[in-house]
Amino acid sequence: QPSYAALRITPGKREELLQLLDSKEIHYRLSDISEAVRLNGSILPASLPGFRQGLCTVQSESSILVGSMVKRFYEGGAILDMCSGRGVKAGQFLQDCPDSQIECWDISEPRLKSAEGEFSRLGLSGRTKLRAGDAVNLVPEESPSFVVLDAPCSCSGTWTRKPESKWRLDWAKLDGLAGLQVKLLDHAVNICEPGGYVLYITCSLLKHENENITAQILVKHPDCTDVSSLIGWKGSMFRKGKPYGMYIWPRNSWLDGFYCALILRRK
Repeated sequence: QPSYAALRITPGKREELLQLLDSKEIHYRLSDISEAVRLNGSILPASLPGFRQGLCTVQSESSILVGSMVKRFYEGGAILDMCSGRGVKAGQFLQDCPDSQIECWDISEPRLKSAEGEFSRLGLSGRTKLRAGDAVNLVPEESPSFVVLDAPCSCSGTWTRKPESKWRLDWAKLDGLAGLQVKLLDHAVNICEPGGYVLYITCSLLKHENENITAQILVKHPDCTDVSSLIGWKGSMFRKGKPYGMYIWPRNSWLDGFYCALILRRK
C-alpha cells in the first residue's frame, strides 16, 4: 500500500501549523490521534512548511502512539533512550515531559549528530546527554526511572511500504537480531531503577522478536512484570500480544506495524 506522511504537532503549535499548511495549499486531514495530522502523500521534511521552525515532525502514527506511553507513565527522574537513532522519539519525550532530562545512546555518531540537530530545531537543546557506543555495554550517568529500548529488528512492520525488505531476511539474521534484543532488554532491566519502567519497542510483527524476547526477560527477572494492559489502548488499531505486550497493525497508509511491551521493575 502507498506510504503517506503523518506529522507530530509540537505542543501549542497546532493552529499555527494548520494555518500555514492551508496558506501553502497542502492537503491534509486531522488524525484520530489528537497530536497528529495526516498528509495525502509523502513529503521531504525540509520542504514541509513549519518544519524548520519546529512546528512539526514527520513521524508515523504508530511511532507517535508508542512514544506517548512515556508521557502517560513518567513520574519523574532520568529517562534513558537506549537506541536513540536520529532522535525523533526522544524529541517527542522531551516535548511531552517538559521537566525531564534524557540520556540518548546510539552506536552511530552520525545518527547522534542528526539527533543533536533535531533537538536544536525543536528548541530542546540543553536537556539531553548524547553518548555514542554499544548500548549492551554502556552505563548511564544517572540511574533512569524510565528506559526506552527501540531495538534493532527485522522491520517487518514496514513491509507494506518496503516489500523488498522481506527478501533480505533469513533465519540466521533473525536469530542474530533476537540474540541482540535479549541482551539489550536484559541490560535495560538491570539499569532501570526499582519501581521504574522499561518500554520495549520493535517495528516488527514477528513473535520471534517480540513476545519471545519479553518472555525470556520475565523468566530471568522475577522482579519484573508485563503491565502493558494498564495502558488503555485506543480504538481497534491495537491487538493483544500472545501473551505479552501489544501490537499496532499497519491497517492504513499512516501506520507501520509496531510491537511494544511495558515492563515494570517492582520495588
